[in-house]
Amino acid sequence: MNKTAISILIVFLILIGVSTAFLSQLTFALGNPGVRLAEMQIFNETNQVVRTNGVALPPDVMQCVSEATPITTKELDWLPEDTTYGRRRYTFPDKTWIENNVVLMGHDRTSIHKPE
Repeated sequence: MNKTAISILIVFLILIGVSTAFLSQLTFALGNPGVRLAEMQIFNETNQVVRTNGVALPPDVMQCVSEATPITTKELDWLPEDTTYGRRRYTFPDKTWIENNVVLMGHDRTSIHKPE
C-alpha cells in the first residue's frame, strides 16, 4: 500500500468512529425504537371485538384528546389473520385531528406488499 491509500483508509476509519459516536448519542436521546404490543380489545366498525391484542399507542399527546378508532372490515378481509393493528385519533383543541395507524405483519407473508 502506498501512503495515499493508507491516508484514505485512516480518514475512512476516523469517519466511521465519529459517525458511530454521534449515532449512539442520538439513539440515547430518542429512546428505544420499535412498537409496544399490549393486551387490548380492537373493535371493527360494528363495535365487535376482532383482536385481543394490539399496538399500544399513547393516549396522551400534547393537549390532544385521543380515542381508539375501529378497524374497517375491508382491512380485516384483505390482510392476513395474524396482522396486529393500532389506531388512534388525536384531536387538538382547535378541532383539527391526526389519525395514527399502525399495521404490524405477523408470520403470514401474504400481505399486500413487502415490508421494504
